[in-house]
Parts: sequence; C-alpha cells; structure tokens
Amino acid sequence: MTDDFDLLRTVIKKIVSPVDEELPAFINALAIKKFKRKEVLLSEGSICRYIWFINEGLARDYFYRDGIEVTAGFFKEGDFITNYESFISQKPSKGYIDALEDCELFSIHYDSLQHLYASSKTWERAGRLIAEQLSWYLNRKKTGCCPIPRSCNIFPWYRSNPLLSSAYRSII
Repeated sequence: MTDDFDLLRTVIKKIVSPVDEELPAFINALAIKKFKRKEVLLSEGSICRYIWFINEGLARDYFYRDGIEVTAGFFKEGDFITNYESFISQKPSKGYIDALEDCELFSIHYDSLQHLYASSKTWERAGRLIAEQLSWYLNRKKTGCCPIPRSCNIFPWYRSNPLLSSAYRSII
C-alpha cells in the first residue's frame, strides 16, 4: 500500500478495525479518480454507481427545488460522498455532485462493495456504519434541515471555515 492511502486508512480505522489482510482487499477494490474544479461527478438522471472518498479537494452535493439550485452539503478531504438514494437503489439520481476544487478521489463501484460485504464481516460493518451516516445526511437533506439555497447567506459555520466559505463563494 502506498502513502496515497494514509488518510483513507486513518478514517477506516476510526470506523472499524480491519485485520491485516482485510485492508489490502479494500484498497485493491478502489480506483483513483481525478476531477478538475467544476467537473461533475454525478448528474441528475444518472445512476450513482460509486461511493467516493475525498483524498484531496472539496466537493458539493446539490439539487434543484422549484427551479432554484440548493446546495445540500460540502464534503472535504477525509469524507465519503455519494448520492446514497441512487447508489442503494441503483436508480437515477435526483441531484448532482461536483468538484469545487481539483479533487483526487478513491472510488469503489457498487458491485465491488457488494463483494466486499459478502466476503468480510468487517467491511459489512463498515458499510453499515457509513450508511448510517449517509442516511442521516440524506434525511436532513430531504427534510430541509441543511440545504443552502444559492441565493441566501451561507450558514455561520461555513463562514467561519475559510476553505468552505471560499469554495462556496466560487460557485455563486
């Protein structure tokens, strides 16, 4: 395993404790993807076939409500991002994910993840715990607890983070 995966290993080890042979199986299932600033990872109507881990960069999840672009969340280095509803159902997405800066992402395909779940209780547990977090996020997004309309002021906690606030300004 190369140093490229240090951040991912650190995050995974906070979620579960894989035995020595389990981590390489997970790393080998990943593909490294690079996206340029403003490049779209997922478009509305496309099926989300990946969960991405942000190794470098910043991404955003957004959708349109009544013709108004609404940012549902920002994701930074060390975060997992996907359109969970589309990923789980393998049905078309109702939103978008794009890169706010140049990004290096580690992606795992839906089929590869299912194989890992079937082969290891550790990865099945990791998947469940990550799914719980993504489900919580999805619920907040659907209930309107966290979306940020493009036209309104950014929440104070985004404003207090220079990385997030400068990225937000770059999209408006």
